[in-house]
Amino acid sequence: MEEAAAAVLQVLFQKLIEYSRDQVSLVRGFRNEAEQLTRTLGMIQAFLRDADMSSISGGAVMKWLTDLGDVGFDADDVLDEIIYHQLSEQSKADKMANKPMKRKVLSCFSFCLHISRARSMALRIQQINRNLRVINQRAADLGLVGRLAAAVPTLPDVARETDSFSVDPIFIGRDEIKSKIVEQLTACSTTDERISILAIVGMGGLGKTTLTREVYNFLKDENRFGSHIWVHVSRNLDPLILFNKILKGLTSPSQVEIGDKEGVLKELEVALKNKSYLLILDDIWNESVLKWEEFIHPLLRVSSMKGNVIVVTTRSMDVASIMNPLHKHELQILSNEDCWSIIKEKTFGKENVPLAFEASGTKIAEKCNGLPLAASVVGGVLLCDKSEEKWHSIKENWLSRYEGNDMAQILKFSFDNLSLPSLKKCFAYCSIFPKGYKFKTQTLIEYWMGEGFLEADDSSDMESMGEKFIHVLLRNSLLQIAERDVYGNVESCVMHDLLHDLAASVLGGSFKKGEITRVRYMFLKLDSRVVLKENERYLRTLLSMYHMNDCMFSNFKSLHVLAFESWHAEELSSEIKKLIHLRVLDIDESSVEYLPDWIGELFHLQTLRACNRKLKKLPSTLKNLRNLRHLYITKGVELFAKIGRLTSLRTLQFFRVGDNNGYKIEELGSLNCLKGKLEIDNLERVRNKEEAEKAKLSNKPKLLELYLGCQTGREGETTNDENVLEGLQPHSLLKQLEISGFGGRSFPSWARNMEVDNGLPFNKLVKITLSDCSECEEIPMFGQLPNLKCLRLYRLRNVKSINSSFYGAVNDETRTVFPVLEELMLDDLPKLTVLKGIESVDASAVSVFPHLQKLRIEDCRVLTSFPTHFWSSLKDLNFSRIGSYKPLADIFQTELTLLTELFIDGVDDVESLPDWLFYSIPNLSKLMIWKCSNLREIPDGLGTLNSLKVFRIGDCPNLKWIGDLGVQQSQESLRSLTSLGIWKCEALLYLPCEMLGSSLKDLGLRDLSSLENLPEIIACLLKSPCLSSLEWLSIDASVGGLMDIVNGCSSLYVLELEGMESWENLPESIQYLTTLSNLWLENFGMEELPEWLGNLSSLWELRIRNCKKLRRLPSLDAMRRLTELFSLSIEGCPEICVEEASDAADSQWPNISHIPDIFIDGRRIEAAAASLLQVLFQKLIEYSRDQVSLVRGFRNEAEQLTRTLGMIQAFLRDADMSSISGGAVMKWLTDLGDVGFDADNVLDEIIYHQLSKQSKADKMANKPMKQKVLSYFSCCLHISRDRSMALRIQQINRNLGSINTLATGLGLTMRPTAVPALVYSARETDSFSVDPIFIGRDEIKSEIVEQLTACSTTDERISILTIVGMEGSGKTTLTREVFNSLKDENRFGSHIWVHVSQNFDPLILFNKILKGLTSPSQVEIGDKEERDVYGNVESCVMHDLLHDLAASVLRGSFKKDERLQKLERVRYMFFENDSSAVLETNEKYLRTLLSMYHMNINMFSNFESLHVLTFENWFGEELSSEIKKLIHLRVLDIDKSSIEYLPDWIGELFHLQTLRACNRKLKQLPSTLKNLRNLRHLYIEKDVELFAEIGCNKEEAEKAKLSNKPKLVKLYLGWDIDKEGETTNDENVLEGLQPPSRLEKLAIKGFGGKRFPSWTRNMEVDNGRQGSRLPLNKLVKITVSDCSECEEIPMFGQLPNLKRLRLYRLRNVKSINSSFYGSVNDDTHTVFPALEVLVLDDLPKLTVLKGIESGDASAVSVFPRLQCLSIYDCGVLTSFPTHFWSSLKDLNFRRIGSYKPLADIFQTKLTLLTGLWIVGVDDVESLPDWLFYSNPNLSYLTIFQCSNLREIPYGLGTLNSLKELCIEDCPNLKRIGDLGVQQSQESLTSLTKLEISRCEALLYLPCEMIGSSLKLLRLEDLSSLENLPEIIALLPKPPRLSYLRITGGPQFRTTCFVGIPPPFCSLVWLKIDASVGGLMDTVNGILQGCSSLIGLELKGMESWENLPESIKYLTTLSLLSLENFGMEELPEWLGNLSSLRQSCIYKIVRS
Repeated sequence: MEEAAAAVLQVLFQKLIEYSRDQVSLVRGFRNEAEQLTRTLGMIQAFLRDADMSSISGGAVMKWLTDLGDVGFDADDVLDEIIYHQLSEQSKADKMANKPMKRKVLSCFSFCLHISRARSMALRIQQINRNLRVINQRAADLGLVGRLAAAVPTLPDVARETDSFSVDPIFIGRDEIKSKIVEQLTACSTTDERISILAIVGMGGLGKTTLTREVYNFLKDENRFGSHIWVHVSRNLDPLILFNKILKGLTSPSQVEIGDKEGVLKELEVALKNKSYLLILDDIWNESVLKWEEFIHPLLRVSSMKGNVIVVTTRSMDVASIMNPLHKHELQILSNEDCWSIIKEKTFGKENVPLAFEASGTKIAEKCNGLPLAASVVGGVLLCDKSEEKWHSIKENWLSRYEGNDMAQILKFSFDNLSLPSLKKCFAYCSIFPKGYKFKTQTLIEYWMGEGFLEADDSSDMESMGEKFIHVLLRNSLLQIAERDVYGNVESCVMHDLLHDLAASVLGGSFKKGEITRVRYMFLKLDSRVVLKENERYLRTLLSMYHMNDCMFSNFKSLHVLAFESWHAEELSSEIKKLIHLRVLDIDESSVEYLPDWIGELFHLQTLRACNRKLKKLPSTLKNLRNLRHLYITKGVELFAKIGRLTSLRTLQFFRVGDNNGYKIEELGSLNCLKGKLEIDNLERVRNKEEAEKAKLSNKPKLLELYLGCQTGREGETTNDENVLEGLQPHSLLKQLEISGFGGRSFPSWARNMEVDNGLPFNKLVKITLSDCSECEEIPMFGQLPNLKCLRLYRLRNVKSINSSFYGAVNDETRTVFPVLEELMLDDLPKLTVLKGIESVDASAVSVFPHLQKLRIEDCRVLTSFPTHFWSSLKDLNFSRIGSYKPLADIFQTELTLLTELFIDGVDDVESLPDWLFYSIPNLSKLMIWKCSNLREIPDGLGTLNSLKVFRIGDCPNLKWIGDLGVQQSQESLRSLTSLGIWKCEALLYLPCEMLGSSLKDLGLRDLSSLENLPEIIACLLKSPCLSSLEWLSIDASVGGLMDIVNGCSSLYVLELEGMESWENLPESIQYLTTLSNLWLENFGMEELPEWLGNLSSLWELRIRNCKKLRRLPSLDAMRRLTELFSLSIEGCPEICVEEASDAADSQWPNISHIPDIFIDGRRIEAAAASLLQVLFQKLIEYSRDQVSLVRGFRNEAEQLTRTLGMIQAFLRDADMSSISGGAVMKWLTDLGDVGFDADNVLDEIIYHQLSKQSKADKMANKPMKQKVLSYFSCCLHISRDRSMALRIQQINRNLGSINTLATGLGLTMRPTAVPALVYSARETDSFSVDPIFIGRDEIKSEIVEQLTACSTTDERISILTIVGMEGSGKTTLTREVFNSLKDENRFGSHIWVHVSQNFDPLILFNKILKGLTSPSQVEIGDKEERDVYGNVESCVMHDLLHDLAASVLRGSFKKDERLQKLERVRYMFFENDSSAVLETNEKYLRTLLSMYHMNINMFSNFESLHVLTFENWFGEELSSEIKKLIHLRVLDIDKSSIEYLPDWIGELFHLQTLRACNRKLKQLPSTLKNLRNLRHLYIEKDVELFAEIGCNKEEAEKAKLSNKPKLVKLYLGWDIDKEGETTNDENVLEGLQPPSRLEKLAIKGFGGKRFPSWTRNMEVDNGRQGSRLPLNKLVKITVSDCSECEEIPMFGQLPNLKRLRLYRLRNVKSINSSFYGSVNDDTHTVFPALEVLVLDDLPKLTVLKGIESGDASAVSVFPRLQCLSIYDCGVLTSFPTHFWSSLKDLNFRRIGSYKPLADIFQTKLTLLTGLWIVGVDDVESLPDWLFYSNPNLSYLTIFQCSNLREIPYGLGTLNSLKELCIEDCPNLKRIGDLGVQQSQESLTSLTKLEISRCEALLYLPCEMIGSSLKLLRLEDLSSLENLPEIIALLPKPPRLSYLRITGGPQFRTTCFVGIPPPFCSLVWLKIDASVGGLMDTVNGILQGCSSLIGLELKGMESWENLPESIKYLTTLSLLSLENFGMEELPEWLGNLSSLRQSCIYKIVRS
């Protein structure tokens, strides 16, 4: 690819040459450097041409090209910066032009800056020159020569493509299979299957997508399905992403992605309601059954419609098989003839091919190998030069250069033949978009421009050149058309996956996943953020799909293109100002309201996209952007003055004329480059024709769409409009014209004279719209416009007739009028009476409206006459609100054989439609008739309309008959009818039963009071198959027989039933409607609802109305089973009691209190609202009484407020305790809450300012008198604020007074209070008991434990056990007991607990499982309660039922339901992605905000009431200054941020109580924190620098008063371990830091004293008989580390609760003496009574750990509970106590110089030992013979680096608990002793992992060790192992062996090995040295059964010329490593390994 890379770089260096020569050399001070640079760049360009054209290649050339690219991009930045500063100086000069002389003189001082910058830039250019000279020299050394430029290549002519509507790519050779697929899909659409799947399979380039698109468009044109969706899938089949794409396809491309699966599925359910669909899933690679099921199973439930179809395309038959398709089509290659046909079509179109081209063409076609993509691509190349010589040359070069069948080489051929290097670069650039991405062509051209790839020439500007490039790439099939606009122009493109791979391989500096290079172009996704960070300074294009941190933009110093697909910011980050190279800025998706002024300093900017709905105004500085070419904004945005200065502007879609200079229409005059669309508003402000002509619209040939608008509803004279519009004549190439609000009577001459005299002036017009032209009397003559397709006339209130002049002059030359018009609309022409026909001698010979398809006439009340012909081509006729039937009757005189839709609305005088009507319109599919008050009958023949799908009649009160259907009884009528609705036709007597056909899905019959054959209709319905698909049923059940319909409705979602009071039971058939979501019951007579109602598991809404006798609802159990029930409404049921506060025995409140929405007689019931408000108002009383009243100036207001609040509190107690309720009370509580929260904010603000005042006084205390005097001037502000606050309190008092009055009116009384006492339980604080209590489940617990234990030993991959029960029955408690029991037994390798709840999202579950397996600290929300090491409750969880209760009680919390967003005044919120809208509307009310996601830093100031602010995810590196304004803040949690320094203003949050800042990057706290006197909790990391320091002697240390802090439980005391000098003072300091006696955890690090202080040494029972207690008897854990001078360990042995003792790096401790244990006497017979873990690590001088020295040491119990003993790096340790160790479970002995201490330990019987690690003990030769016999529980045994170990003792086989055995680096180990079991017994039954490596002397490995439980076997570097063949023969024995490595074994003869039978189905990794004699056959045997193999590492021999063929069947293989083989080439079948991600090939001798 070197030549391709060189071609791409040529673009960059050609740009640099022109930049240096044409622009930089003109800048003052840079001429010499620029000329030198131009010469150097010319030499580089010559070398690049040689690299592009020559065959020199290799790694050195690629390295040269890479280095050259780096230097080139640096040079581009430097030159660009020079021009930037030049533009900046010009802009400043323009500003100074009209300024006073004084300011001009001052501006001269900037000259120094200019000189300094110029010097710096010159030096940078000189450095670049030097670098390029070095590059030139390297090129010569590589053999490259300077090649002169040949003739400048040109673009081929592309005129053929510009306005073509032809389908691309060409479709040839697939007609038969297309017809077959269409036939199959059509059949599928009529089946009873929910989803049918069809798969199209074939290799890349075979035309799968093209064929599928043909099928898709054909079915879409036929309207075969309700919805048609196309989704490109590619490699990542993520169900959530797919569902979002499907939703966008159904709704809108701008549809915001929904973050949760449940939410998007609900939206899909709505979008697909009552619709069938055809879904295309293009290019699927997924081979996971699980992922497919995650996608297809929810999709099956989303729609109940039948006949849906999914078509998938894929390259793999395995992928297709996973989907279980109904039909599968494997595409075959095309014939050579078909390929030749494609090439001919591509090159010659419909022309005949000259014979001279046949021979070359057919040969070229043969090389396409039957691939249509190859043929299309090659055809595009041949089109460029249709000369015989060129074709022959291409054939010869192609055949010789591109040998083989590689598709990539064929595509590369097309790339090589692109004529321009810039075109190649533009093609390669397209690969930055993801595969399958549809990119807008205009946007792509703007990106190309921004990167400098496009160069204008004499005939074309850059945009035109970009359009030509697009068409060349399309013509060469390097791009494919995705969408066209209404004019047929290409709007968006897509790139084939194979071409995407080619482009990506060519483009240097693009981000390729898995390859980290210097990235310059990037499409940012979440998984590429690391790459983004590493490449900030190199990036030139950044297209971001996600919100980015504001603070990082300045790092992107080279950025040219910046675009966002998602951007939450409301202000544009000022960091973007620094991006001086920026050409394209796209902030369409932002929420920015005002662009900053500095946007006018981005002088290179070419494109600004700001089409966001919130943008209001553009800054005036934009007029400085003289390079701006495209400005995209929405219509309402206010423009800036003097836009006419932007003479380069091509895109300006909206211009509003103003009265002031700079805003007048003349500003458009200089913008002659404008193209596309332009809307001009407020034309009434243009004074005359002369002023209008200054816009020079006729000089803008590229303007295609023009809107000219005046304000409607103007009063006064409007005659000037005619003159103005006369002066606004557009260019004749205009395609779309709209005129609105025009006030003249006649249109201008250029609009009136559109006829064939001397050529049409506007013959390109496609669409014309005239609206709100209130004075206009005549319509211009549009009939001769040859391209007009759409004509719309709206609200022309003065037009009385449309005369024959409308059609234009008709003569012998013009026999067709409106030749291509397809749509004609006349809407709201209230005076129009007639539309006349052609008035000519031979009118019948004139063709009028020959292509008209849609005619819409609305609100033309006096219209009476219409032409009687013209209408034969009509397909859609809409006739609404017309006073007379006559015009419609005129139309009906034409035979409307093509009509498909007929809509008649509001035609009062129609009595009947023509009798012959239905017989003459066979294609009619939709017929709707509304509000025709005199219509009496529907004519005969309705049944003949076999295409009719929708038939609806409504509001026709006199309709009596629907005529005979016109078909025989044996024939089925209306077989396509799916929707039938007849409403409010009270006179209708008869409805033909034949209309209820089998295809009916929607039936509505309402208000048909005269219908006589209703029983027959019901009988027909009962027999109809349509009932099974019915989704909505609303019936009056009192009508006989209607209830029987319910029995057949298996798919019902909504059921509305109206019964009779005499009915005492509900119909029992309802209980089987499990799909029911809405049930409405009215007018029944039962007293209670049945229990089976609880079976309706999908029920979401239950409405009960006018059931007068109803007293009871179903039981609590039944109501709880309705898990989806969200809303309950009861109205007009007087006997039922459901009030919350009722104490009646039959109150139904307990049964329904969990339901979120409850409405009783129209009022909403909310629980416990009054009691919660009491908390708020009690706080207000105390606040007002105890704090605010003490503030000077507020005493009177505070006392009055206290009294008022007391009355409110009394009323609240009454509301809480009494039974008074209802909507009025709830409204009173809501209003009271609002006032209460406002009052809280006001009082809080008063105290805040008081605290602020105190803080300032403290600061002034030590300042000079001058500053004190100055500070008194702030008194005015204080007085003003006090007055304002006093007024606010008075207003609150008045509001509360009104609330008190309302309370009295509601019947509430003031109830005195008795303060209840809190029942305190001390049981929780230090208890280790399990909570909740576990009683009554022991038997089932034992049974489950037994079952799970049995499951763990089976051969099943996964066994599943379920525990089922109603809420509250203890399922979770029982499961936790079982879980903990098995975890304590260590029964499984991993134990994971996941709480699932209602949202079963596999992705979320997998993440939770992963977090449970790795780091619990990453868990987002705790799944179960946790305790700390002391047993204190650390975290809690709430039961689901209690959560429902709490949520129903809490007012002001955000409650979200996927189907119903209930937006209230939210005060407490847990913020997630999908609740942004709620957050935005409730900013000012929020008091608690817990955010899971990063938020925009500019929005915090809006949260003016916030008390608690917490972030779980915060990308910011600085704390937003907006938070400073949150004066009520109590809690701030920024643990998850990246902040390094907290700002000083943090000390102004005077109310702050808790600050959490435990982020790893925080370095220092500001000194202002000392002002926060209310701060109670400060959480920081260990290394954070505080704002004060502790002193350095005992007296200063004692000032810390640690002993006076009884609640301190954890204490760390540390010194700098790297400090130098005297450390004796450390002893005094530590003496003064004595902690409190209740301390639980103590760590001392870096202490430099020799002896520890007295309070650590005297930890023994002094005077124990007198009852004295230990000074630190609560200690649980002690850690002593890095105390380098310490010589003795304190006496810790008597601490009664000590569990963990860890001693690290005590470099001077030589022995641990008996004093370590403390005094032993008659009262203390136990030492270290609770110690469980003892660690001695890195004590290099320690020689001995002594035992107890007392008279009767054997009577003393030492370490009775010690479980873990770890001794590391004690190199001179020689002696250890010989007892104490019987309780040990883990023994870890590493890097100890002598075996003697370990031998001492082994003198104790270690019967409980489960883990033994012996590492680096050199002098051990053998372990004790009895060791294994006395340790039956040993599970883990590791022996490592024991160089003198010679044997493993007998008895290893008796260790039936042993799971892992690892022996490594024991070079003298010769034998492993007898296993110690009989041959008939199986040994090592639990062994799963066996690793023996680098034991070169080992002779024999017992075969019995290869047991059935083995999962991992690693035997490496065992060069003496004699029985390796026997071991290999046993490999099939373990059925679950998943990891096998055998390397470095001895050599054997081939005959030594026995064949290995398959399968090895569990094996996932195999590493084997097949060069060991005879192992090749063994490898083949193993590989034949490896169906799950992921990794294969294979070493062979040089004599082997072939790979084992069994490898080709390993389709799951992702890593393949091959070493030391002798083949010359790798086999073709290697391409079958579709999952392969990584391959390592080395030492292949003949490759």
